[in-house]
Amino acid sequence: MAATDPKKLLGKPRNKARSEIVRTFETKNSLLVSCAAAIALFGQFTFGETMDKATFWEIIEKARLASPSKDERPEALRSVLEELSPDEIQSFHETYITQVYAAYTWPLWGAAYVMNGGCSDDCFDYFRDWLISEGQTVYESALKDPEKLADLPRMDEIELEEFRYVADEVYEGKAGRAMELTYPPFPSEPAGDSWDEDTVDKLYPKLAAIYW
Repeated sequence: MAATDPKKLLGKPRNKARSEIVRTFETKNSLLVSCAAAIALFGQFTFGETMDKATFWEIIEKARLASPSKDERPEALRSVLEELSPDEIQSFHETYITQVYAAYTWPLWGAAYVMNGGCSDDCFDYFRDWLISEGQTVYESALKDPEKLADLPRMDEIELEEFRYVADEVYEGKAGRAMELTYPPFPSEPAGDSWDEDTVDKLYPKLAAIYW
């Protein structure tokens, strides 16, 4: 299974403005550690002016509580971000990306594969958007033990692509221009041990009993 292309970190651009946002960092410094190594060493990496995690998760929680279903969360998040300044929205977005990066692991991808009956690169991108939208407790619990996701109500199409675009769109509406970001290097492979598609369900007996 191929690793996710860095340019697909925020999904497939839907317009010219968004394509300006989805840009990867090309480093000339041979001593710069990779994103995966940075996560391993520091728990997460930073770039620009990221928002503190407590404030970030408070925003996510407001959106979650304001939306009866996951499909309504993007609009709920939009309402919350509309109250922030462009600089605050950009900081939120940069912190969002650190969470997307940190969740790029084989164990979590395996859980997504079982829960969705298969999961491509893009599917796993959007699965992580859904996971973030569930809030800090579910997100951090799943990173430690993906089988904890079996405790959630069963659902279909466990992904939420639109959630990742909200900050870009709100920022552009307020600032009158696309958000300009330079991304750190994306890891060439997910963290952790890989798995075989034919036997991955055996690694997640609780999830397999519900979804497989």
